[in-house]
Amino acid sequence: NLQPGAAKYSTNRLLRASRPFVLADVATSIYLKADLTIVSIFLGSTGAGIYGPALNLTNLLFMIPNALYFIVVPALSGYFQHALQSFKRLGAVQMIVQAISGLVLSLLVFEFAQVVVQIAFGSAYRASGTAFRLMSPILFLKSLNFALGALLTAGNHQTWRTTVQVIAAFFNLIANLILVVPFGIIGVI
Repeated sequence: NLQPGAAKYSTNRLLRASRPFVLADVATSIYLKADLTIVSIFLGSTGAGIYGPALNLTNLLFMIPNALYFIVVPALSGYFQHALQSFKRLGAVQMIVQAISGLVLSLLVFEFAQVVVQIAFGSAYRASGTAFRLMSPILFLKSLNFALGALLTAGNHQTWRTTVQVIAAFFNLIANLILVVPFGIIGVI
């Protein structure tokens, strides 16, 4: 909504325009780390010692779809403003690339989770390898999430994206609180 080339932007206008992005970052922080806090509280240091390394490795691998997101959003934004057909084509291509990269990541983690945990953390964290393996489908789903997020952000629908992220954050928080005691780490995953 900010006009390009305008000499001054009011602080209120900038804050209003940035609100969806700020809320999206807050929601992301909640659903990336709240589950580890819940595991720590309800399952103690043993649960956190199993779940934490798997979560950290999973979150580390989110850098790949996140990088693709940051590469494609500027181009998509430009096309959305000036060439809608190109926006649709590039949007479809980036959805396919994100899906393929997410699928490859998921398959690699499913196959090599134990080895990766062994190399990264040592044999004392063997149980984290199982948790990491069970988290492998999340990488595919997260890649699709980034692909859709790129379309929504570039298509000037950041508010929709933020709404979904806030709902997901609260769902994640509530579901983890409900599932952690009866199902432990498996429930949180």
